[in-house]
Amino acid sequence: MKSSKPKFNRIAIKVGSNVITQPDGSLNSWRISRIVQEVAILSKQGTEVVLISSGAVAAGRGDVPYSCKTNIIAEKQVLASIGQVKLMASYQFLFGKYGMQAGQVLATKESFIDRMHILI
Repeated sequence: MKSSKPKFNRIAIKVGSNVITQPDGSLNSWRISRIVQEVAILSKQGTEVVLISSGAVAAGRGDVPYSCKTNIIAEKQVLASIGQVKLMASYQFLFGKYGMQAGQVLATKESFIDRMHILI
């Protein structure tokens, strides 16, 4: 007889932009909903789940009518700032259906320069 106890206490799930957005940059609500449902099931079974999600830049692309091709970094920052709000609102709404809270940690490559940054 198989035990229903999960094999792992904690897992990380990484979803990329191409998984949670559609070609036009809009969020793929159905797919995000399924991911959230799976996380909720794992959580209910006693597994701590860390969801790592890309998609902010892609999600913002559908809402920004211009392109500042002269400064790619600035454009990505604008897109990410708009898309991140949409992405987190979607996660918060969907996790809320399961009585779960969504939160975020914003990190850049500088966040991982040395071990001290990681531990803080």
